[in-house]
Amino acid sequence: MTVGLSELVALDNQIFAVIERDNQAGPDARIKKVYKFSIAGLTSETQGGAFPQVTKSLVRDLADDLKRPNGLVIEKAEGLTRC
Repeated sequence: MTVGLSELVALDNQIFAVIERDNQAGPDARIKKVYKFSIAGLTSETQGGAFPQVTKSLVRDLADDLKRPNGLVIEKAEGLTRC
């Protein structure tokens, strides 16, 4: 299983939303989630050779939504919009 990112949307100038998903569909699908994170206070400089890290927080589990009406969980959840 591969986990990747399929979308990145700026919610404002410091907060972003991202879709994290696996490459699985149907009953094998496990990860189809929307997270948000902030870059507030981060710099572009490395810290001891490591890049600064952000902390993500779960906004929504899309797999649960897709399973709810006895639907098929798709392989690639893609596309976010800001409203």
